[in-house]
Amino acid sequence: MLNSNGAEDSYITYGDMYSQAINIAQSLLFEGLQSRNAILLYPPGIDFIVAFFGCIYAGVFPAPIHVPKRNRPLQKTM
Repeated sequence: MLNSNGAEDSYITYGDMYSQAINIAQSLLFEGLQSRNAILLYPPGIDFIVAFFGCIYAGVFPAPIHVPKRNRPLQKTM
């Protein structure tokens, strides 16, 4: 992944990503969450991608949600 300045700030191989996603999938299946929904509350990055694929491999429906920003009102103003 690249940071806001365009420099690489994190790195993962396809093999590592696959292994981590399979571990997440196994945990989800162990908890009996297949065919259920899961909210993914991650900032943009590799952890989100790994969790997303872990859900897909387990048959769990991922629902990405943006991380709320601090010191902002919860209600939208119009």
